[in-house]
Amino acid sequence: MKAKPFPLNNSGLFVEFHRAKDGPDYFVICYKNKSRTVPTVDPKDVWRVLGPAKFTPTGKELKSWAEEMVNSYLPKPDAGKDTSFASDVLQEELEDPTSNTKMVV
Repeated sequence: MKAKPFPLNNSGLFVEFHRAKDGPDYFVICYKNKSRTVPTVDPKDVWRVLGPAKFTPTGKELKSWAEEMVNSYLPKPDAGKDTSFASDVLQEELEDPTSNTKMVV
């Protein structure tokens, strides 16, 4: 898939968000003549690469952009039924599993 570049890239800072077909998504960061890849586990790790420069306006924009990329592309977890109480589990087991079947002759 095509990489999504950070809108405020310049000669000193280059950041891209890569979606991977197989495996986790990641960021590629080139800053101070060093390049590194950062997995999308925590988007603030992208921001932390800047060190003291993370408090500049570009650093703050990078933090919000990284969080936006991660939140927009990661799958949302499905909220399943809470079965933490034994009474809920017993209620499910009490239902007749053959109530919705038909007899074939």
